[in-house]
Amino acid sequence: MALHGLANRPLYSTQAVSSNASTATLLAEISSLVNGVYEGYLVAGCSTIATFQVEQTLSTGLGDTALRSSGGTGQLGRMTIYTPADQSAEYLFSFSAETDDRIRVRLGVAITGGEDAAAKLRLERLI
Repeated sequence: MALHGLANRPLYSTQAVSSNASTATLLAEISSLVNGVYEGYLVAGCSTIATFQVEQTLSTGLGDTALRSSGGTGQLGRMTIYTPADQSAEYLFSFSAETDDRIRVRLGVAITGGEDAAAKLRLERLI
């Protein structure tokens, strides 16, 4: 069970429904985090079967070099989740962040054929 601080307001990501999204399309992002442990809440869905990647990154780059290492330090690195067609799913996770880290959601595999995908993140810094 996590301890929530009274003064720690939740952070909410940007969100937009994206049609025919590629793996470079950011579906949700929160940037400029500060040192601390965070609880994350994600809602993601797509009009077709989809693979989403939740990533903790050091920069805006899309390559693996932008990822924060998840080498046993409580950091997220990359988390892959799956959703069925025409449904959304909710995920709860926690991670340790360093100053200026960012959390983002993008597709693991591009979608085509007019299919839509969307995601929304909420983070709260824990005590």
